[in-house]
Amino acid sequence: MALVPGYTYDIFISYAWVDNNPPPGIDLGWVDHFVDTLEIVLAQQTGRTGSIKISMDKRGESPRLTSKLIKKVQSSDFFLMIWSPGYSESDFCQKELNCFLEKLETKDQNLERIFVVEKTSHEELFPEILTEHIPIEFWYTDHNDRVRTWGWPKPEEREYYYKVEDVAYEVTSLLKQLKENPNGA
Repeated sequence: MALVPGYTYDIFISYAWVDNNPPPGIDLGWVDHFVDTLEIVLAQQTGRTGSIKISMDKRGESPRLTSKLIKKVQSSDFFLMIWSPGYSESDFCQKELNCFLEKLETKDQNLERIFVVEKTSHEELFPEILTEHIPIEFWYTDHNDRVRTWGWPKPEEREYYYKVEDVAYEVTSLLKQLKENPNGA
């Protein structure tokens, strides 16, 4: 059961499978490591392991948006998208986002229930409906003016973990607010 009554999951994580391919010699993909770390930080911030329920489509579960996956999206209180060029090119990811947006409209809820993790700078194709969102950026520009992703190929920078804490803080703050007032946001 989710933290906020009426939902099975607190968060649905939407990402492009291409963003979770680990390079040779690395066990976990970027998304898997991010989610594992996020779950640990969420547990530390709430004081309980597993108190915030997360759902995501695991690679290989289905090549299309099935009724089972639609149900997971619709039964999630929040939608966390990992924005990247792969996300913007994925019809599958766009369908997940549209499914969640339809749920928000049906329940008369606002866009605050969507969190955006920007894995790499890719602003030109950002969904128009989310232009007011301020993404949590997991990228930086190096001394050669090249965009680099925090935590790639393996999270070793302190800044990466600070960014995960930022996401967890945003999530727990809004979840606590909604737990106290389920009709808010």
